[in-house]
Amino acid sequence: METDFNQDHPILKRFKILKYSLFNKTLQQCPDYIPWAMIAKHEAQAKKNHDQTLERLNARGGLSPTELYAVLNDIDYAQVTLTEYECVAWIKYKMEQHIKTGVIS
Repeated sequence: METDFNQDHPILKRFKILKYSLFNKTLQQCPDYIPWAMIAKHEAQAKKNHDQTLERLNARGGLSPTELYAVLNDIDYAQVTLTEYECVAWIKYKMEQHIKTGVIS
């Protein structure tokens, strides 16, 4: 029996992480997406930084790890002081926290 999973269900919905280079080792270590629940409450910052909704950004391929870090921390992209590698590590850590605890922080 085939199960029809609704990707719009809040638990299953995902936000894409843009990987603009297949040859970048840092990006190869980055997840392809984060759970939608992790970014949903940051819609205002996404609009401020990119002048687009989360839905539109996701449809266009998502955000780079650095852009995603900025949105998830409710800061302007220019304020990010971490390297791309550090942003990827932070995203992975936050995803692990979210999966283990179900808490979004």
